[in-house]
Amino acid sequence: MRRRIGFVEEPKGIYSRGYLPHTEGGNVAQFVTWRTADALPPDVVTRWQLELQGEEEGVRRAEFTRRIEAFADQGHGECPLRNPAAALRVQEVLLGSDGDLRVLHAWVIMPNHVHC
Repeated sequence: MRRRIGFVEEPKGIYSRGYLPHTEGGNVAQFVTWRTADALPPDVVTRWQLELQGEEEGVRRAEFTRRIEAFADQGHGECPLRNPAAALRVQEVLLGSDGDLRVLHAWVIMPNHVHC
């Protein structure tokens, strides 16, 4: 059972709804990245998982994250956000609800992924 703090329920923390992990951190600053579907091919992920399977969990997670970021920065896939109109639409969505659901401190739109 979640506690209520004033009118707001206490954040759940990390949880899953059965398909993707979720993080509800309340007033905790969070860094979010999302990629286009073709920015990271499944065969590359499988290869990395095999290469890192003997590593300790913390090392494996850190290295996997590093590899994902480096790979995405190389601009793989069709890179639809290279199109100024598409990037502008993402920017409009990010800025459109700033202050309502969250406070956006910084953001960057890359050709195949977004950081905020």
